[in-house]
Amino acid sequence: MSKETLTRSGNALAWVLVAFAIPACSRGGGQGEGTTLHATNLPPSVTLLKPSSGATFPPSTDITLEAEASDPDGTILRVDFFDGPAWLGSATVEPYTFVWSGASIGAHCLVAVATDQGGMQGRSLPVSICVATPPPGWVSIGPVNPPLDFRAVFFTDSLHGWALSNNGVIVSTIDGGQNWVLQTSNTAAALQKLQFVDSSTGWIVGGSGTILKTTDCGQTWTLQSSGTDVFLTGLSFVSPTEGWVCGQDGTILKTSDGGATWTPQDSAFNLGLEAIFFMNPLRGWAVGAFGTILSTTDGGATWSSQHFERTNGGMPEVPGFTDVRFVSSLRGLVVGIERDGGIILSTEDGGATWIPHAPLQTTQAAGTLTGLTAVAFGDALHAWAVGVSGTIWATTDGGATWTLQPIGSLELLSGVSFIDGNVGWVIGSHGTLLKTTTGGR
Repeated sequence: MSKETLTRSGNALAWVLVAFAIPACSRGGGQGEGTTLHATNLPPSVTLLKPSSGATFPPSTDITLEAEASDPDGTILRVDFFDGPAWLGSATVEPYTFVWSGASIGAHCLVAVATDQGGMQGRSLPVSICVATPPPGWVSIGPVNPPLDFRAVFFTDSLHGWALSNNGVIVSTIDGGQNWVLQTSNTAAALQKLQFVDSSTGWIVGGSGTILKTTDCGQTWTLQSSGTDVFLTGLSFVSPTEGWVCGQDGTILKTSDGGATWTPQDSAFNLGLEAIFFMNPLRGWAVGAFGTILSTTDGGATWSSQHFERTNGGMPEVPGFTDVRFVSSLRGLVVGIERDGGIILSTEDGGATWIPHAPLQTTQAAGTLTGLTAVAFGDALHAWAVGVSGTIWATTDGGATWTLQPIGSLELLSGVSFIDGNVGWVIGSHGTLLKTTTGGR
């Protein structure tokens, strides 16, 4: 058995790789090894495509190994996968894949070895991965290549989720965010927000009055006629048939037939609305520029103002609001930006009174405007607000107090989705995809 040493210059870590114990009769190409090859038989080439180098997997996770192999003067007989000197399994047809179960905790060095019909072999460059219990807090997942500037994210359970980007880009995952695939949107519009009402039925809104609907988990998206060309920025559905969207020029549209038809509602507001949320078919709120908070108790037939502004150091503060969420008809949150940073409003009486938590900044970018872009509840007590410069604020008491959760990044965070008080996802610019299983703590 021979040895070869591979030095990883990035972190000055030296790896010692023990050559694989392959029987002499199957190696070929060497004297005294049982198989004599013709001099013109060239070795195959092989690349280990999955997993990605540096990836970390939780214990008991099935890890998919995938290789790409070709032979310049023949055919590939098989591809073998190794963890160091230990043989894991083989694949004989394309795509050359093997699912590895029961990987032990610790570091692993994976290699693929391709064998052609004459016994010649080619070996891939090694890929280093780690199996470990995820650390507390937020960890990177994915990635999506090329990196996208994500706009919104929504998960229906611990495995199934979707994220949006510009130019009609929709990506989805069925494994909690470790892998993402592109879905066909049939539009090039800037997509802004999305929501699913069950495991298969969802909507997306965006630029030029775009409304998309799916009833098959996003395998197909159908463009609905909104009757407007304004930029739509928010949506809220309380059932597979009844929902609302909002956007520029105070636009609010309602559907009672799953989006087949949309009816305008009079918001009595002619500036941009950024978000809308309905707790039930009657009770809803919409927020936007210049401290605008609108409220309805009749399904949007009429809207009343819960306008918010305050005085800070003798100066008037009129925030711009970007998102609104309620966890009951009384408890809710609004987030946005004001003069000195981000702002969060909380209410315990349906918006009759709003309590400000501001100005909120981040220790990672002190002195900068750290406006907040999105907010989500995990349950009645746990919620998260995200925004500029990698900002994540969290509450464990329904919004009364907030704690900063550093992530070591200054990327713009634009979307957040939680399925309970612990498991959630955050997305943002330059391909930022984060996940927590501990509530970010």
